[in-house]
Amino acid sequence: MGRFEEDKSQDTNSAIFHLTTAADCGLSSAEFTLACLHLNIYHDELKELQLNDNLMSESEGVEYLEKAAKHGSIAAILQVAQAFHNGYYGVNKDWLKAEKYYSKYNELTSASSDLSIQEPGYNILSKIAELYQHGGHGLKQDPLKSGTCTMRRLKQPWPQETVGLLTSGLCWQRRFGHFVKKTSNISRKNAIVQKN
Repeated sequence: MGRFEEDKSQDTNSAIFHLTTAADCGLSSAEFTLACLHLNIYHDELKELQLNDNLMSESEGVEYLEKAAKHGSIAAILQVAQAFHNGYYGVNKDWLKAEKYYSKYNELTSASSDLSIQEPGYNILSKIAELYQHGGHGLKQDPLKSGTCTMRRLKQPWPQETVGLLTSGLCWQRRFGHFVKKTSNISRKNAIVQKN
């Protein structure tokens, strides 16, 4: 932006025009960037570009977000899922749609080794399990599907630091579990100190 201007100032109108034209042609990154601009979400594309408050439109932002998700933008798919799950950006909660978008996100990212993925698969499966556990907002409660998601979640790769904590917790339980059972009202830290 601004590289063709003599004073190197930003030509915001021109940038918005070209971004809108690209979005109208179905370019998902342009659609996602416009959605972020309208909804005031952090974005990597054209970071210095901001819309004036009078140009921001939540409904336009959601529309661009859904278009970007339909055109395969992984970040947009996650944002749309969260919007329908929690009712963000003026969207009515719709857990059926949230589950659909969470599942699509998980499907697209589960085979990926990309470290820039915003939400790991086990977190997404936890959210899907939670939706099915409680039901509502258009989604039928289904404890069986919730359990299936929970089991799939446990089979997902976990970050090393989490595995380390789980492993140390199991070792601690084997070594000190008998002592904690006797002193259940004492915290684990105090139990270790007293054991030593």
